[in-house]
Order: sequence, then C-alpha cells, then structure tokens
Amino acid sequence: IKIYTGYDNKTAGKIPTEISNLKKLKEILLNNNDISGNIPSQIGVLNNLRFLGLSGNNFEGIIPDSIVKLNELEYLSLGWNNLSGKIPDSIGNLTKLISFSLDGNNIVGKIPESLMNIKTLEDLGLSDNSLSGGIPSGIGNLENLKSVTLQRNYLSGSIPAGIVNLNKLENLNLQGNVFSGNIPSEIGNLESIKYINLAENDITGSIPESIVKLSKLEEL
Repeated sequence: IKIYTGYDNKTAGKIPTEISNLKKLKEILLNNNDISGNIPSQIGVLNNLRFLGLSGNNFEGIIPDSIVKLNELEYLSLGWNNLSGKIPDSIGNLTKLISFSLDGNNIVGKIPESLMNIKTLEDLGLSDNSLSGGIPSGIGNLENLKSVTLQRNYLSGSIPAGIVNLNKLENLNLQGNVFSGNIPSEIGNLESIKYINLAENDITGSIPESIVKLSKLEEL
C-alpha cells in the first residue's frame, strides 16, 4: 500500500491521525503540495514504511520523536517546510536510512552524534536551517556517503579530519557557516569528489597540495 498524490499538485489539508490504521503502508509521497499542520506522531506506528516524502509543503512544529521507530525507513524527505525544534537525538535508530533531507526549515541545535551511526546513509541534506555546533567527528564512519549539504547554517569548529575517509563522497557543501581552521591536509583522499564549496567561512591556512590528486573535481 502507498499514498501518492504526485509532485507539484495542490493537495491541501492535514495528514489525519487515523493514518496509524494503515499498518501495511510502505510509501507516503506527498512532496510539493500545500499540506499543513504538524507531522502526526501516530506515523511512528507504521512499521513497514520505507519512503516518507513530505518536502515542499507547509508543515510546522517539531519532528516527532516517533519517527525514529520507523525501522524500515530508507528515504526521509522533510525539506522546505516550516519545521522547527531539533533533530531527534535518537535519529541513529534509523539504521536503513539512505537519504535524509531536512533542508530549508527552522531546525536548531546540533547535528546528533547518533546520525553518524547510519552506515547506509548516502545523502545528507541539512542546509538552510539554524544548526549550530560542529560536524560530529564520526562522519568519517559513513562509508557510503555521496553528498553532504550543510550550507547556510551556524555550524562552527574545524572540518573533521575523518571526512577525508569518505572515498565515495561526490558533493561537499559547507558554504555560509562559521567553520575555522585548516582544510584537512589529506583532502586528496576524496577520490570521487566532484564539488567542494567552503565559501563564506573562517577557513585559514594554505590549500593542501594533495588537492591536485582530485582528478574528478569539477568545481572548487
């Protein structure tokens, strides 16, 4: 069973709390509509859910903690809404998550350490929020990561050295934060990288010589 309204429609209203009755539901795809209200906490009982696409709507309120109970979830798309509050600390319980998009909301607080335990993660999009603190050092454990977009937040500290272990990484965008310190000297280990954006930060020091090893780099 799936709920699918298509993209770029004008579906409005709210998600009813009775959605919890659809126990076999595997997909909810409601992106780019005019749906409003809160994300109902009852969604957390849908144990078979693999796709949750709610981006590009008018959802508000917090991300319900119950979302971390969706053990089969692979794609979580909540970007470009009016969500506030913090990312649930136990987001790392979603051990099958491949894509997590939360861009363009009003999310505050830190990037949870538990997020760095999701070894299946390929795409992490947290841009255009009000996140603070640093990038957790465990990011180097996400061996399948292909895209990290954290631009336009209030993130600070140094770029973790572990990021150079992400040899599948293609896109790294840290623009418009408060990162400081040097570019990791072993950045040349990012053999798959195509796009690096570190603009509008407080990065110091020289450009590492290893950067000339990035044969697939298209934009710096």
